[in-house]
Amino acid sequence: MVGEISMTSFSERTLGPSALDYIRERLGSGKTFAHHLMIALDLEAGSAITYIPENVSDESAHEFRYGGKLPTPDESTWRRGPGTIIIPTPNTDDWLTTQIESFLKESSNRVCILEEGIAMATDPFWSKNDYRCQAASFVGDEVYYVVRSVETREQVREAVNWASSAWPGSLGALTTADPDDPVLINRDIDPERWPVLAARTKALIVGAYDAESYLVWTRRP
Repeated sequence: MVGEISMTSFSERTLGPSALDYIRERLGSGKTFAHHLMIALDLEAGSAITYIPENVSDESAHEFRYGGKLPTPDESTWRRGPGTIIIPTPNTDDWLTTQIESFLKESSNRVCILEEGIAMATDPFWSKNDYRCQAASFVGDEVYYVVRSVETREQVREAVNWASSAWPGSLGALTTADPDDPVLINRDIDPERWPVLAARTKALIVGAYDAESYLVWTRRP
């Protein structure tokens, strides 16, 4: 569940070596594409940033497994019931959406592939969610959301939201496909193309801070 956050000064922050360790660990617990990314990418040949409030200390910014970095959403977004109050989890999905959009606009061959960390292809869930199913690619029992340059901002944001979870946390790659690759035509992923898509990856997205924000690793030119 998400919520609007109160007015707070946010900024992008460059992170230290422990961010690479955190990203490496997330890749290690990921699905097939994640393992290809582990093989293909030298994380030391890039750097990671995040987007959090400026008043968060550097020490706290490097506590990637713990939330509480973002301000509590406005009370108008809270859900109240008999004896209960549900406070939405604040997030920086709009920032990440902008990051993905900027990458995709550079070329029609660019694509963002986000891992579905929880649902499996065999889950009956998909038969009741046609719209979400259309944005997904099913590779064996694994599910990935494919975002191409032709997608609208709202479609990008929806994919970001669907892929988000407190555990195992978001995981995505910004990469480039050949013009005739099915992933660009109808979102289909050919498993034999995993090594190529992994090797061409320019940036990684990893959920952090209990789903409040993200780390974005970018390969140095």
